[in-house]
Amino acid sequence: MRASNYESTGSDLFFVYFVRFFYYLNFSYESFRFLLVLISLFLIVFSSLIFVKYKKWMFIQEKTKLSDFFICIVLFFSTYMFLFEFFSIRLRGGLSLSFFYAFSVFFIVRKKSLLFYFFSILFLYMSFGTHLSTAITLFGFLTVPTILFLNLKFFSRVIGVRLYFSLAFWLSVLSGFSIVFGMIYFSSFRGEHLNSKLNFVRFLFMSVVPLLIYFFVDMKKINNSIQLYNCLLLEKNNNRKSLSGYSKEIWIYFVTNAYVGCAIALISFYSIGMLSTAGEAAIRVFTLSSVSSLLVLSLQKNKINFFWFFVIFSNSMFFFNTVFL
Repeated sequence: MRASNYESTGSDLFFVYFVRFFYYLNFSYESFRFLLVLISLFLIVFSSLIFVKYKKWMFIQEKTKLSDFFICIVLFFSTYMFLFEFFSIRLRGGLSLSFFYAFSVFFIVRKKSLLFYFFSILFLYMSFGTHLSTAITLFGFLTVPTILFLNLKFFSRVIGVRLYFSLAFWLSVLSGFSIVFGMIYFSSFRGEHLNSKLNFVRFLFMSVVPLLIYFFVDMKKINNSIQLYNCLLLEKNNNRKSLSGYSKEIWIYFVTNAYVGCAIALISFYSIGMLSTAGEAAIRVFTLSSVSSLLVLSLQKNKINFFWFFVIFSNSMFFFNTVFL
């Protein structure tokens, strides 16, 4: 393993020291890859156990439906493709993803212990120090919507539920434009040999089709959830459990908006020709949405979320086509 030859770009110092540490321990490249995957998967599993322990109400499920069998098959395939992509090919991205997932969980449960707060900051630094672009993208896909969600109750009482949701949507669009523009800008420094056009079919499946599903399939359910949440919030003696139940749907709405913002940005930049050399970079950014898909679908096992179901399945199929066909 030529770990000592890895040169830092200035934004991945943690990964540089990580690689060199195992180089000095005389690890082979195969052993290093195996250890990397082991650490990544341990972080995901351990963080998930913490999340389930302190947020049990988010995993309350209804009776199993017959359609769940089909959903499980597709999710198994999609999860396998996701794990194969990030823990066999995009190893540095996978490690950064694992640190970021751990950060997200420990940040959500930070009020349970001061130690959780400390670890959340540590994992965030490790994620950014491992692979900057992965961490920034996940910050836009997960952290921005979570911050909007955590401020929901306070600002809804101040400016009203509808206005807050409108502002949150446009903030998500702004975040999406920032991510996609940053992706285009920094991809120009990666070298001419990495320039590539975005395949039109991929463009459709990454942006146009998800937006059609969002506006024509999910919008009615979203409006109902917002209306019900508003009614519960205005009740003087509201049932906290009921409010929490709808909170899960609202968090999913904010996470969905984060992807929608990126999809709108992708269409905008594609239409003016700014993605003529950033196709590969766009694919790397949008495939990280599989993290959001897995989180949302794990919270909605009792019903199909068509939007996220389509996103992760299309990501998996394109990756399968690239690698195996």
